[in-house]
Amino acid sequence: MRFDQYGGRDELYIADVDVPVPAPGQGRDFAGVVVGTGAELLGWTWERAGHAE
Repeated sequence: MRFDQYGGRDELYIADVDVPVPAPGQGRDFAGVVVGTGAELLGWTWERAGHAE
């Protein structure tokens, strides 16, 4: 579901989008399944934390 401008429900539409590739230092996803991590991801924890330098 996407929108390109603010407004009501009529601004929402379904669109195909490319899967983003994580940049170095990125790798968290709070809203789904992690399918890739950035090159500089240092570790993983179930606790809320950030590990990129």
